[in-house]
Amino acid sequence: MPADRRVVLPMLLLSAVLLCARAASAGSPDPPAAAPAPAAAPEKTVYLTFDDGPSEITPTLLDVLKEHEAAATFFVCGNVTEFGNTVYNRILDEGHALGNHTFSHRYSTVYKSADAFEQNVARLDDLIHRFTGTRPRLLRFPAGSNNRITRGPDGKSITHDLVNRMAKQGYRHFDWNVDSVDHGANASDARAIARTVVEGVLKRDQAIVLMHDSYTHAATVEALPLILRELRSQGYVFKPLSETSYTVQFLKPQAAAAP
Repeated sequence: MPADRRVVLPMLLLSAVLLCARAASAGSPDPPAAAPAPAAAPEKTVYLTFDDGPSEITPTLLDVLKEHEAAATFFVCGNVTEFGNTVYNRILDEGHALGNHTFSHRYSTVYKSADAFEQNVARLDDLIHRFTGTRPRLLRFPAGSNNRITRGPDGKSITHDLVNRMAKQGYRHFDWNVDSVDHGANASDARAIARTVVEGVLKRDQAIVLMHDSYTHAATVEALPLILRELRSQGYVFKPLSETSYTVQFLKPQAAAAP
């Protein structure tokens, strides 16, 4: 066989193999694209809040929270005694949030006028700063930000004025989306309190729960371990509120008009 044919034949065979390979590759579908990773589910969070303390039951509530490694928020009133000093500091030292609930909580005093409300908040702010060295930026209006108590001497509602005033001063106010009713129908029934809270929380991924720690709320202390165990078993975590956390506001501050 001539030498040139010995060279040409293998080359022809190689070309045929390459053409077959290309045809097979062209006819085969592209491998499926990898499915995108599913988005992480939002963390289910409970913000337990306690209003109107400190009282003699507040340390017991703190003991329960510590035992269950859960954080909460305490919207406190004014207590100028050494007991108040101790409780305010313990709340902060144990990783909870401390919020302003006005110094006196007397509706006739705090809602006498917008100026009166502002002064009552400032009085508590100064007291807490004197005791702890910090100034709370979290605020809860007694009876909530949309209550019907807030009427000035002229009979007109001062609620919107209050919400805007306090926002301009750097406060972030918090209402709630789950009411334990421990101040009403459930006041003396720990299991009813726990059931109301759990049923309300399970309807949402982010819950701010209204509870109380004034001296008449012993049933709330009894309900707390039940609430913590059940909600944790349902995958919830317990966090303190902050200036940047989830919030519920019945009335929101109005944006300032552009000049």
